[in-house]
Amino acid sequence: MISLIMWWAGISLETMILLRAFRSRMFSIYPLFYAYVVCVLGSEISRLVIYRYWAPLYTNWWWGTEFLSLLVGYFVIFDIFEKALAEFEGVKRLARVVGLVVLAGIVGFTTFQLLARNHLEQGLTSVEVERNLRCAELILLGGILFLAAYYSIPMGRNLKGIILGYGVYVGTVVIGDATWSYLGESSRAIVSTVRGDSYFAALMVWTVTLWSFHANPVPIRPSVLGEDYQAMVTKTKDAIRDVRSHFHKGGRP
Repeated sequence: MISLIMWWAGISLETMILLRAFRSRMFSIYPLFYAYVVCVLGSEISRLVIYRYWAPLYTNWWWGTEFLSLLVGYFVIFDIFEKALAEFEGVKRLARVVGLVVLAGIVGFTTFQLLARNHLEQGLTSVEVERNLRCAELILLGGILFLAAYYSIPMGRNLKGIILGYGVYVGTVVIGDATWSYLGESSRAIVSTVRGDSYFAALMVWTVTLWSFHANPVPIRPSVLGEDYQAMVTKTKDAIRDVRSHFHKGGRP
């Protein structure tokens, strides 16, 4: 009964977040984040219907919608990159490329794991895929927070709320998946409960912090992040030019 109440409460908060985004016209400002909320809302409603009328299909449907939400959720990180690094075009492009390379690497590695197996265990495979992607999200979030703290990149209330809510949820999922993998099925109930509570907490954070639009502050003084990036690009180009020159000379010193 309590889980069903929390289920409906989550759907209500997701609906409220989307309605506020529509009224404040923030869909176009954080399109990937709100696409994630739409995806999760659709998944929750469809799960409720499947659970009520086609219970035997629920487990397979849950994993399918969870995987879809997982992929869409990964791109929330890109929305964070776009807004946090808006003043640093070169760094933003690099972060985008790194994110895509990490995603492609995880998908490729997971595909290799599946092909190398003699049989497919849906539950175990889904947990592994989620753990890999969530760990990547956590690392990328840690990276953006490090850059923000080290280079004093200012963030507005909306962006801070997205990072806080999503970071708490992703961190909880990573810890929960690790616990599940270590303790096995005996931990499923507690892990599922904590996971649901963490997402509900994220929804409450988003409801409050995204109630109205708050732009990111413009840096008062130019950040050295752009200068460091240009210096890194220059050094990389010089290194590539030296390597090419070495090969053009036939490897002679």
